[in-house]
Amino acid sequence: MEVATNKYYFILSPTPSQNTL
Repeated sequence: MEVATNKYYFILSPTPSQNTL
C-alpha cells in the first residue's frame, strides 16, 4: 500500500523527495 500511497502523493505534489521514490 505504501507504494500506491507514494504514487498518489507524486501525482498530487511532485516533490524531489517523492520523485526519488
